[in-house]
Amino acid sequence: MLCGHAAQRVQVPREAVAVTFARSSGAGGQHVNKVSTKASMRVDVSEASAWWLPTDVRRRLVEQQRGAITKTGELVLSCDDTRSQARNLTIGLERLQKLVDDACVVPKLYVNRRDLDEPDGLRRERVRQKRQHAQKKQQRARPDFG
Repeated sequence: MLCGHAAQRVQVPREAVAVTFARSSGAGGQHVNKVSTKASMRVDVSEASAWWLPTDVRRRLVEQQRGAITKTGELVLSCDDTRSQARNLTIGLERLQKLVDDACVVPKLYVNRRDLDEPDGLRRERVRQKRQHAQKKQQRARPDFG
C-alpha cells in the first residue's frame, strides 16, 4: 500500500522489531507443551526511537493502535496461529507491516454539504431537479385500484 499521496512505502526495519517466543495455547497435544511457537513482537513507536517512521504516519499509527501500545511507547503484537515458530513470526511481521501500511493512508476529509455556502440559485435548482426526479419515479409506480 502506498503512503499518502506520494508513491512511498514505509518498510518496517527488522532491527526495530524485538521478537520473543513463548509457549502457545490451543490444540497441539504434547507438542504445544514442549515447543515455544508463539511469536511476540515489540516495536518502539515513541518519538525518540521510531526514526524509520515519518511523524504523521507515527501519529496515525499510535492513534489507530492505542490499545496495543504500552505506556513506554511499544507496540505489542503476538501471533500463535500455527504450530510453526517460523510461520508465526512471518505472519506476525506481515500483520505489523499491514498496520504500518494502514497508518500511511491519509484519511479523507469529510465535508458536510450543509456547512458549505451554496448560492440560493444553485440550491433552488437542485431542489427543483430533486422534485422533478421524485415526480418521475412516482409516475412509474403501479396504480392503486383498491
